[in-house]
Amino acid sequence: MEVSYPSKGLSAGGLLIEIRDFGPGVDSALAPRLGRLFESGKAEGLGLGLALSHAAVEQLGGHLSLRPHVDGGSLTRVELPRQAFEESEA
Repeated sequence: MEVSYPSKGLSAGGLLIEIRDFGPGVDSALAPRLGRLFESGKAEGLGLGLALSHAAVEQLGGHLSLRPHVDGGSLTRVELPRQAFEESEA
């Protein structure tokens, strides 16, 4: 796993976090549905983890996406607007 905080990608001082997983990756047909309640890429999965994560990020005004990485594995991106972490510091 690799976590990065690219300085490019978000305007107005927002925060972008990218998490690269070197596992088997995500089926590109399933990727758009992940994050919905009860959608899972795992046979034993309930589809709750990503749904809860997605809801928490959206509650902060951000966006969470999961897609296959071009070199294998997957890439998860969490984008948060500046207001999301300014309000939590107050």
